[in-house]
Amino acid sequence: MDISMKEAAAFLREADDIVILCHRNPDGDTLGCGYGLWHALRALGKRAAVRCSDPLPHKLRFLAEGYREEALPPKTVVSVDIADEQLFGEGLQEYLGRVDLAVDHHPSQTYFARRTLLEADSAAACEVVCLLAQELGVPFSAQMAACFYTGMATDTG
Repeated sequence: MDISMKEAAAFLREADDIVILCHRNPDGDTLGCGYGLWHALRALGKRAAVRCSDPLPHKLRFLAEGYREEALPPKTVVSVDIADEQLFGEGLQEYLGRVDLAVDHHPSQTYFARRTLLEADSAAACEVVCLLAQELGVPFSAQMAACFYTGMATDTG
């Protein structure tokens, strides 16, 4: 089901223990979304974790600055910059069929999640997540801004 930015923000405000999924072979957009959203959720007092099948590329490790890994059983699963579950990779197979909210910008989105926030006119998923963070009303930190900028810059060149 397609939802609006306001509905996605309301959903996240009510959510707990949120696992954020990034696609395999991670790039700046998926990782910028994942870690930027993590910071936004933490600013709301939420427990959250970022998961990816593959390790962070060396040149993008700065995006995880300030990130603290939390072992939590997910009550809510959010995917970022993932148009199809095939992009989860082998390390995220346990989340197949369990995504509560997909946030994406790809017109090829397959609507695998219970709710989908799709902004197909956006140049990067980070643009969508940045607007979502604004809708959540959280103050932007320098690290959040770096995450969102990286995603937008790497997806647009």
